[in-house]
Amino acid sequence: MAEDRTLRLWSNDGKPLAVLEGHTGSIRGALETQNGHLLSWAEDRTLRLWSNDGKPLAVLEGHTGSVRGALETQNGHLLSWASDRRLRLWSKDGKLVAVLEGHSRSVREALETTGRAFTFVGR
Repeated sequence: MAEDRTLRLWSNDGKPLAVLEGHTGSIRGALETQNGHLLSWAEDRTLRLWSNDGKPLAVLEGHTGSVRGALETQNGHLLSWASDRRLRLWSKDGKLVAVLEGHSRSVREALETTGRAFTFVGR
């Protein structure tokens, strides 16, 4: 988790390449997507898509609680989950596809099974 609200890109030999700024809360995680973009999520209730060289591409808004995690599905969609008890499914360019509801408590983990169904763990 990055308390300073930034992501930093480094070369393989340790040279700084870019500082990605935009989140207004501590960053909880990041991943690289199949198309080479970066996806980050934070306590500011947002996810952000970045180009592989650190340029901002999209802000994914809609969660009303801290974003706990995200994954990329086999078909390239993005799935996020948050303390607001909801999961959100996004297109690969960050447009909202669906809101998945039903948990009575914060969602802390998710995975995609081989049958393309999702299994969620709420705590």
